[in-house]
Amino acid sequence: MDREHTLERCYEVTGEVLRTVFNQQNAQRVTLEGMILKPNMVLSGLTCPKQEAVHEVADATVRGLLRTVPAAVPGIAFLSGGQSGELASARLNAMNVRFKSRLPWALAFSFARAIQQPALEIWQGEETHVLAAQQALYYRAKCNRAARRGEYNAATDKRHEHDKKYPATHETCGIARTVEYPWSSAHRYSPTFGLAIKVSRGCIEGI
Repeated sequence: MDREHTLERCYEVTGEVLRTVFNQQNAQRVTLEGMILKPNMVLSGLTCPKQEAVHEVADATVRGLLRTVPAAVPGIAFLSGGQSGELASARLNAMNVRFKSRLPWALAFSFARAIQQPALEIWQGEETHVLAAQQALYYRAKCNRAARRGEYNAATDKRHEHDKKYPATHETCGIARTVEYPWSSAHRYSPTFGLAIKVSRGCIEGI
């Protein structure tokens, strides 16, 4: 999320929003057992000088959810809110590790930017990059499956800003080889990458 707000301020506003959401859900007689909540994690703004550790984000997020989200809700699927794929995975993993016995709902991602962004950066709209982009999408899906189970290992999922290789084999999450690709933040949407997502989605559904 943009701006300079603190984690504490995000916690306050997120709580207010969720309380309002569920007050209205009750007023409209919504069946909570039939919904999936898609909230933000509780985070400092991207330009805030203080950026909390992974466990602090996990603790603040789950603490806020426990105070506002009814246990009848079956699942919470986070929006990644501008986080890197690796950081989003680490934070989700920390929630499932630290609060596993206390969670009344399943915690996962809504599988958008936290999975797709690395693949988009690899693809760049080039047909020759489609295979590498598919493999990157599959890799991040595996990592986030591990995070959903509290089995993600952040140490093996590190990659530096100027690294030219996608992460190599990982026992918990990853594909069984290293893929070379030209790194760039430029990307655009087209039927070509739509095909890449469609092919890889079968892998995600089969995980």
